[in-house]
Amino acid sequence: MLVVIAIIGVIAGVTSDMFMQIIKAQNKGNVVTEIKQNGDLILNKIERAVRNAEEISFIGLKSPASGGSWIWRPATSFAATESCPSASEPICAMIVKNPAGVGGYTKIEFHIEPDRECSVPPFTPADQEGSGPTFSCNGNVRLVTDLTNNALAALQNIAPYNTVTTATIGQVITNTEKRSGVSLIQSLIDPTTPTPAPASAKKPLIQIKTTTGKPPLVTIQYSLQQGISAASRTDSRAVVPFELTISLRSY
Repeated sequence: MLVVIAIIGVIAGVTSDMFMQIIKAQNKGNVVTEIKQNGDLILNKIERAVRNAEEISFIGLKSPASGGSWIWRPATSFAATESCPSASEPICAMIVKNPAGVGGYTKIEFHIEPDRECSVPPFTPADQEGSGPTFSCNGNVRLVTDLTNNALAALQNIAPYNTVTTATIGQVITNTEKRSGVSLIQSLIDPTTPTPAPASAKKPLIQIKTTTGKPPLVTIQYSLQQGISAASRTDSRAVVPFELTISLRSY
């Protein structure tokens, strides 16, 4: 009887371990699937906005603090290679001129977590961590299109067209839910770099290369990971890199 009990105990232990491994693999698969779906959606929307654009008008940086100021560089002052973000201004954006059939301009924003601007629409309390002016939420990607005559001023947050509304904040195209959603981070040049990685170890989110007589070449590269409030277990965590290189159409 003791031998039988021992054998049953061993079988139960092995079975339990196998069951737990299956559950962990399933959890990991769900996290990776959610990340890939969001990453592919970002690539598709950005490719459509940039490839059909007539021109890249501005590239911009902004500090993460609420009320931080945008620093904009017009295309006329671009060097051969332009990139963003920087260590002190981790919010990075690009404004493109829409094709004639659409009109207006579109701004593509990359917000690296923590993003204190998630205290304004379209974010809800369910998307936020913290309190007061130090709200944090998932790093995210936003698109906003303005078709008005004052589109450039509005997208650059220039008064009097800088009223913060759902329209000026734009459409958040990543899952903002803190636990089951995804958070935007910069891709690493060397994935084995220890965390936290220095700025020198990170790839730019936006890189624009200009050549005389040719349309600009835009490279978008980023990584997505699980939401900022996801469980700390290894099966609930994953990082997936994404990269896209786009050449604007010649007009």
